[in-house]
Order: sequence, then C-alpha cells, then structure tokens
Amino acid sequence: MSKLIKKIYISITLFLPCAFCLAADGKGPGDYFHKGSNSYIDKKTEAAEKTVEEGLQAYPNERKLQALKKLLKQQQQQKKDQEQKQEDKQKQDKERDQQNKEQEDKKRQDQQDKQQQEQKQQKQDEQQEQAKPEEMTEEEARMLLDAMEQEEKAKREKMKIMMGKPQHVEKNW
Repeated sequence: MSKLIKKIYISITLFLPCAFCLAADGKGPGDYFHKGSNSYIDKKTEAAEKTVEEGLQAYPNERKLQALKKLLKQQQQQKKDQEQKQEDKQKQDKERDQQNKEQEDKKRQDQQDKQQQEQKQQKQDEQQEQAKPEEMTEEEARMLLDAMEQEEKAKREKMKIMMGKPQHVEKNW
C-alpha cells in the first residue's frame, strides 16, 4: 500500500498546482486558444490578439497560442501590404488622372490658339482683299470695252437721227 500512497501523493503534488491555476481564472491554454481562434474566424482580429496575448502571459510556452499569434501577425502584415498597394494604386490613378487632365487642357489651349490664329489670319486676308483694288482679267476688260464701244455707237446713231444730215454751210464772213 505504500506504493499506492506514494503514487497518489506524487499525483496530487504534480496536478494540484495546475488545478489551482485552473481554479484561479477558470481558463486553461486551450480556452485561450479556442477563444482567440474563434475571434480570428469571426474576423475580430483585435479581440483575437488580446486573447492570445493574455494566454501567452499565462502560458508562455503554449505552442498553439504561439502559432495563432504568428498567424495573426501574418494576417496583419498582409493587411498592411494590401492597404499599401491600394494607396499606391490610388496615388498612381490620381497622377494618371492629373496627367490626362493636363494633356486635355493643353489640347484645348492649343485648339483655342489655333482658332485664334486662324481668325487672325482670316481678318488679315479680308483686310488685304479690301485694301487691294479689284483686278480684272483680260477677258473682262475686253468685254467692258466692247460694251462701252457699243453704247457709244448707239448714242451716235441716235444723234444722227435727231440732227439729221449735216448741211454744208457757206461761210459768210
């Protein structure tokens, strides 16, 4: 019986401190792990981190809690990387939009300058046309001269009819 008593005594002395730990806060390493992993699954990373930290303070050598902490850090790093990529993309998009806007503004300004230059050139051309006496072609000049000659002949004919035949007048002097 003494062996049996020794075994009981050893068992009690070994498990009694663990029993006091469990009785003190009612949580074992598994409880911290399960609570932390459920928070992680529910996308409550802050609560999961807090639970894991509490568990590691109470049980610093617990491998499951350490693995869960590592997983939470990886997720946090991935989230930071993703946010950084998104910020970079937004910055690039903003820069591209700014460049496009500047190009459009430059095109618009170039078009306005071109229109103004064309209008200015058109005004100059109009002024030059107004300043120049109109020139006739050779054919137009011939037609005009022919028309004037015809008019003159017609007037002479009328005058002949009105005046009659010229009479010879003797000189009286």
